[in-house]
Amino acid sequence: IPFAGLTANFTGVLRGNEHIFGNLLLPNGGLFKTIYSDAQISDLWIDRPSVLLNGASEVGIVADAVMGNPAGNDSTTTLRNIHITYPNVSGTADIFGGIAGSISLFSRVEGSSLRNAEINLPGTEVGGIVGKTSTSANINACAFGGTINGGLQVGGIVADQSAEGDVVSNCHVDAEIVGRGHVGGIAGFCGRGKMNNCFVEGSVMLHTDSKEGSVGGLIGYL
Repeated sequence: IPFAGLTANFTGVLRGNEHIFGNLLLPNGGLFKTIYSDAQISDLWIDRPSVLLNGASEVGIVADAVMGNPAGNDSTTTLRNIHITYPNVSGTADIFGGIAGSISLFSRVEGSSLRNAEINLPGTEVGGIVGKTSTSANINACAFGGTINGGLQVGGIVADQSAEGDVVSNCHVDAEIVGRGHVGGIAGFCGRGKMNNCFVEGSVMLHTDSKEGSVGGLIGYL
C-alpha cells in the first residue's frame, strides 16, 4: 500500500492499541515528517514495510525527526512500544533510523524494536533504531535484529550519539552489521553520550574493500 507520509508537524497523541499496519510502501519518507512538542505515539505494530529512498536525508520508518519541547527537559515527546517486523529498506539516504531518523531536545524512544530487518543503504549515519541523537535524547529498552549494510557511521541501535546528555540504555542487538567506517554493534559514533547495560550478538565488520575505518563490538568510534 503506497503511503506518502504526513507532512505536517504531529503534536498530538496516537495510541495504536497494537493494531498492525501491513505491507506499506514508503517512498522517500516515514509515516510522519516531524513529531514535535510533547507528542506521543505508542502501541503500534508495522509488518513488512518497504522503504525506497532516493537521496533522502533524515528518514525513519515511523518519523523522520522527533523533537521535544525546546523550553526544557520536562518534555514528554515519546515513541513507545513500536514494533516493526520484516522491514526492507534500500536506496540512498543519510541519517536513517529504523524507528526515527533523528531524535532531539529531550525526546525518547522506548521499548521498541525492529525484527528480521534488511537495511541496505550506502550513505552515512545509518542506525537500526535511530540515525542521530542530540540535546539529551534517550533510547531505552530497544532491540534490533536483522542485517545492516551501510557506509560511514553505522550502528545497530544508533549511528551517531555524539551530543552530551544523550543516553542509550538496556538495548540489545542480534544482527550482521557491515559498513565502511565507524561501525559499532550499538553505536557507530559515540562522542559525549552515555551507554548503559547494552549487549550485542552477531557480527560487526568493515567492508572488505575498506582500507581505513574503525569497528567495535559496542561502539565503532569513541
